[in-house]
Amino acid sequence: MAGKTAKTRHSEPQSRAARPPKKPLEATISEPSPSFGEQSVAAVISRRAADRLRAGHVWVYRSDVVSVPDEAPHLLAVTDQRGILLGTALYSAASEIALRLISTELIRNEAEWLDLLDARVRAAI
Repeated sequence: MAGKTAKTRHSEPQSRAARPPKKPLEATISEPSPSFGEQSVAAVISRRAADRLRAGHVWVYRSDVVSVPDEAPHLLAVTDQRGILLGTALYSAASEIALRLISTELIRNEAEWLDLLDARVRAAI
């Protein structure tokens, strides 16, 4: 190998086309779709936390929460930074574990949550 130089993969910077500016993050799911239904309040989480939820982890630590609406309810939709719904979680403003995922689907109201909780308790008994 004397006299030969190794080529590096990124020897010269490559130019990229200019990207449009990113839209500011919003803490609501505003586009109606079959899975979202009506407009819902949502917590936005980091990519790292979103990847963990997709892998089956059910907790989101406070350090991974990008935004939560002021006076957020205890039952909250969870989205990644692109606005993709990841599920519904119980929110705690006081705990280091800010979000605890209870469903990978959108739970629209307290009645749906109580029905789900009832079904899970009955299945466990």
